[in-house]
Amino acid sequence: PAQIPQEIGIEAKAISAELYQKLNCKGVVRFDYIFNEEAVYFLEVNTVPGMSEASIIPQQANEMGISTARLFEMMIEDAIAN
Repeated sequence: PAQIPQEIGIEAKAISAELYQKLNCKGVVRFDYIFNEEAVYFLEVNTVPGMSEASIIPQQANEMGISTARLFEMMIEDAIAN
């Protein structure tokens, strides 16, 4: 995980959730930001993020205790449900 202040993480998550809905995203996407002492800046949404073991999404899932195999299972289950 990024080593950022908690309030910056909360703000980025809120912005991401709002953008996910407004952009009608489906499945796993990645929102990229930069921040400095003044503000958080949204850079881009990656609607087809990498999924190799070296990619950010599987690394983030692993950090949360979710294996890559389980991540793919969750993605398939979500796609079927929606």
